[in-house]
Amino acid sequence: MRSVDPVLQNEWFAIRNSADLPPGGEFSTQLLEHTLVLKRDSDGTLAGHAPTCSLPVHLIDCYGHVWASFGEAPHPIFALPEFDQPGRRYLYMGAIGLHANGLRAVENFLDMAHFPYVHPDILGAEPHTEVSDYKAELRDGKEVWALGCEFVQPRAAATSTQAKRIDYVYRVANAFTPMLYKTSEGRDDQMDLIFLFVQPLTPTQSILHFAIALFDDVSSDVDITSFQQMILGQDKPILENHHPQLVPVDLTSEVPARADAASTVYRRWLRSSGLKFGLQAGPGINAKSMIRGDAEVFASSAPQ
Repeated sequence: MRSVDPVLQNEWFAIRNSADLPPGGEFSTQLLEHTLVLKRDSDGTLAGHAPTCSLPVHLIDCYGHVWASFGEAPHPIFALPEFDQPGRRYLYMGAIGLHANGLRAVENFLDMAHFPYVHPDILGAEPHTEVSDYKAELRDGKEVWALGCEFVQPRAAATSTQAKRIDYVYRVANAFTPMLYKTSEGRDDQMDLIFLFVQPLTPTQSILHFAIALFDDVSSDVDITSFQQMILGQDKPILENHHPQLVPVDLTSEVPARADAASTVYRRWLRSSGLKFGLQAGPGINAKSMIRGDAEVFASSAPQ
């Protein structure tokens, strides 16, 4: 039987919108090159197995999603107290198939520099193209955070009527689980949450579970979903035509700019973890050095 990358065995992956697996329902999908068969019993209990994998399949229902792990001892799922905050509205916006590496999708999610060019007159516009300095860090060796991010956006949300400077906080809870906190149009003192939970089918095929938890008592579900899907639809062809498909761990292949602080920390984290799934060893870097977690290239190339 095929194995699962050891680095990913105890991680949790979103694989289904919770509401789409009702009591008595069954579902088959793919995760990390393995078929998953799961069901929800009449009492709501989740159960599943992977016919091509000897590892156990663990399932939980959390943050509007069904999550799966292949681990013998899965890590605790990340804390997200804001999800249950009074007045916050949760909306699942779809499972979007992507013929691309899931790690590429995460990096694109972290990138603000493309806003004026890929999302013109929505998330950015000329001449406001510069990405201001921000702080990117690895917390407790297991989460990437980007703080102090801001960008002038002509239409930051479905309810926006004028351009304004928007604050962002990015968080990557595991290699395939990014989210962002963004200035809320509905509550000046709060931030909306946007989730792009990546389900890696293979190293070059993914499903993006797209969801939002926001303060908006005005817009319809259709209006919010249409607006957000329009943005993701602009990113999709770029991701699917990106070469190389696998993410190089050698920064001499794709040299970062100052605006890439978050993705630089993210790649450093991926490399030091020993992950192989979805990564490409570049010139001068072999599998042994990837496993060892040697990160000098990232350290010397990181923004100062």
